[in-house]
Amino acid sequence: MSEFRLPELELSESATVSRWLKRPGESIGAHETLLELFSERFDWDIPSPTAGVLKEIVAAEGSQAKTGAVLAVIDGAASDGESTAPPAARAARVSPLAARIAADRQIDLERARGSGPAGRVNKEDVLALWQSSLEPAIQPDAQPRGAPAESSTARPQSVTTFVAVDMAHATAQRDARQFPWLQREGFALDYLPYVVLATAAALRAVPISAGLSIANADAQGSGIHIEVVQARASTLLLNADAYNLVGAARRLPASRPAPDEPARRVFVIEDHGSGGALLATGLLAPAAAGLLSIGVVQKQAVALDEALQARPMAYLGLTYDPHIVDEHKAGKFMAELKRLLEVVSFS
Repeated sequence: MSEFRLPELELSESATVSRWLKRPGESIGAHETLLELFSERFDWDIPSPTAGVLKEIVAAEGSQAKTGAVLAVIDGAASDGESTAPPAARAARVSPLAARIAADRQIDLERARGSGPAGRVNKEDVLALWQSSLEPAIQPDAQPRGAPAESSTARPQSVTTFVAVDMAHATAQRDARQFPWLQREGFALDYLPYVVLATAAALRAVPISAGLSIANADAQGSGIHIEVVQARASTLLLNADAYNLVGAARRLPASRPAPDEPARRVFVIEDHGSGGALLATGLLAPAAAGLLSIGVVQKQAVALDEALQARPMAYLGLTYDPHIVDEHKAGKFMAELKRLLEVVSFS
């Protein structure tokens, strides 16, 4: 018999027991969800640290428990060959969020190498293991855009958050450069380069995914990589945070990676405004760090200083995997992107 204690929860020291998924006398497998907890901000699925039989429930449904409190008593005599290490030790090895992500993506936690204290497996460790299994999928042109997935259930769930951006500042920048730009470059300057540069700067300020490496923006294979999709044409920009306006506008194609080159974590920008769409979302590829959708820029009546003014507005939507990107961080990223487009000048 072993006491099953509440493991450390991310961003919370206590939670309320919402529901037990097993009853005394029932068998449970290692890492199988045993109970559900909730707080004012988060919900958790708490996995069993070992296989065995649930003997006694100590924390009843509706009661509050703190980290380290005894939740239940488990007979850890595993019948499926799982380790019978004490529950507290097993719980310390895998964070609840890491266990949930592993269960959702059918990841073998025995392959995960813990980088946390005392070898604890955290969210980043599980995502790194999952990312390694998807490396072929994130190489440019590895799969035609729009090709159907092998299984609809294999695609991760995603959510989208939108912001309305006043593009007056970007419009003023573009209009001031348009005539000499046309003479020098031979094509019109649109809004997309400004969005690319602002996105790269926002990702540097608020890195929404641990897979986006920004340690050395000048080295091949590092920096922020952005795939730009416009009018069904796709271009990969390596180290987009090192681009200037000319480079972002020209969007020279990136070379294909060498076979031994590390996989790239890519952020995708899709320009739906070029087709006239006011608001749109795309499908988030499993290996993408995020997907930013851009609608058309058009004048709308906006209340400023207690008066209505016609402003060039655009809707931007961030589609992301909620298991990887925290909702709060996604909101901070979009707020920073909005700020950059509305007040910062790019050259």
